[in-house]
Amino acid sequence: MSEIAKPAALYATLLLSALSFASAQTAAPAANIDFAIHDGDRVVLYGDSITDQRLYSTFIEEYVLTRFPTWKVQWTQSGVGGDKVSGGAAGPIDLRIQRDILPYRPNVVTVMLGMNDGYYRPPNAAVQKTYQDGYGSMVDTIINGAPGVKLTLIGPSPYDDITQPTLHYNEVMQAYSEFDRKEADRTRQGFLDFNAPVVDVLQKVKAAHPDLASRLIPDRVHPGEGVHWVMAAAILKAWHAPSLVSSVTIDAHAAKATDVQNASVTDVKREKKTDELQWTEIENALPLPLPLSATDPVTDAALDAGGIVAALDQEMLTVTGLAAGSYTLTIDDQSVANFTADALSHGVNLARMTTPMLRQSQTLAWETDHRNELERQLFTLVAGTHEHPEAAPMPEQQAMEQAVASSIEQQQKDAQPTTHHFALKPVKSAATVTGS
Repeated sequence: MSEIAKPAALYATLLLSALSFASAQTAAPAANIDFAIHDGDRVVLYGDSITDQRLYSTFIEEYVLTRFPTWKVQWTQSGVGGDKVSGGAAGPIDLRIQRDILPYRPNVVTVMLGMNDGYYRPPNAAVQKTYQDGYGSMVDTIINGAPGVKLTLIGPSPYDDITQPTLHYNEVMQAYSEFDRKEADRTRQGFLDFNAPVVDVLQKVKAAHPDLASRLIPDRVHPGEGVHWVMAAAILKAWHAPSLVSSVTIDAHAAKATDVQNASVTDVKREKKTDELQWTEIENALPLPLPLSATDPVTDAALDAGGIVAALDQEMLTVTGLAAGSYTLTIDDQSVANFTADALSHGVNLARMTTPMLRQSQTLAWETDHRNELERQLFTLVAGTHEHPEAAPMPEQQAMEQAVASSIEQQQKDAQPTTHHFALKPVKSAATVTGS
């Protein structure tokens, strides 16, 4: 093994060790589904500064962590600002592949490049040919270096020529995306276009909220959080990710659960004098760590235009047999919201409400961000910087590798299902009611 590959290979071993430890603490395996990611996969997410924002890539990881808490999946972020198909500040493309992809023994790799390859100029045939030649060579090198790898080639996200005066640069990105599609066909690999779904969201938000639209991609290149959720959702939907967090239906009149999916419900009780309904519930997954509804208008606009909650974040509660009126839902003695009996009978989605489950998911997201920051520091220790191109001493690298491994263990602990006490109580006085 080359000297370049040794630190990454050691790091990969520590990651697998940490994930194996964490997995031993968990419960039964997840249901068999047609999802492209599986327990035990090793995923590398490769790209330029848009990937190096560590947003869409992290959101994909958070989806898997929240939805499948028993799985052990190794995630490696390999985005570097300014990168092109030839490489960039962190080294030429051959070095990048040998150091930042292959040593992790990935069986799943995503690649998104192109934004820097057009040099922010109008379409140019010679520049595009350079991109095509470099891209094809890069794809072949990855496939040859990781036999059996499942690649998802991602057409570049848009330069915002939609909400701001056009410079025609997104035409370049669209042409590059079409070439990426052809490369996926040539190599029999997967393809996904980020450009079209994000352009669709930009257009929808521009029409509905013109005051917010230009804030979705503030510098026209690097998307904000809401657009990164749109991009993450595009990948997850292409990978057949299920939308279900959990679904629970309770018959209040009979005081029993009648349909339970991806959860368990026990101790359903109804107090006839007070008409209060109580039960104990363990959900096998967590909602996505999205911001609470109505707390971030720019992100909300992107989420709504992209249909993210409907596609990926369904934490449904349905209660039938309630007397007409309004009810307060509490979970673990904390008020969540008020609902009408009619709304509850049709089902309410708890995913973005102030529940203990969302708070747990947000804690997990914080730990994931922390681990990503440690990994960013580790990458610098291995790859060096422009001012100090040499790698850091091995003991320093190993100390950081161990810190990352410890953070992974904490992520797995944070993801585990917990028991919650639910109660529905009739509202005795006028109050704001959700779903009235």
